[in-house]
Amino acid sequence: MNEKLRTAIRKEIERLTRFPEGYLPDWVVRHKESLINRAVEILEENNADKNNPQNIYRAAWLAIDENF
Repeated sequence: MNEKLRTAIRKEIERLTRFPEGYLPDWVVRHKESLINRAVEILEENNADKNNPQNIYRAAWLAIDENF
């Protein structure tokens, strides 16, 4: 799996879930790998362009929404 893609997804998940005080919720820390894996699956299922930041944002958001 492309580490650059996984890093981009991880950063997007953290950006979407980080509290204003600067820390991540416990559930994000515990389930971060499964969220990343699900976001990659979403991109692959939809044959989405993995270099498009908007697609990465959508996949990260859907992974969060589906799981929690």
